[in-house]
Amino acid sequence: MLMKSYKNFDMDLCTYEFFQLNKILNKMVSSSAISLEDKEELLHKSGLIKLEDGSWKQVSTNGHGESRLFF
Repeated sequence: MLMKSYKNFDMDLCTYEFFQLNKILNKMVSSSAISLEDKEELLHKSGLIKLEDGSWKQVSTNGHGESRLFF
């Protein structure tokens, strides 16, 4: 299971890193290393929010209201 003592760092991931994280987490779900719920929790902790249509969007942290839509 996931560690409950997750620490939040003030570091934003770049677009490439979000896609790499998603690719790695998909492989872990496929191999039953983590559950789909764990994957979604990790994506959320990385700074993404899940939209109603199932896509993921970056939470704006720069104060300008900018956000990017991902997978």
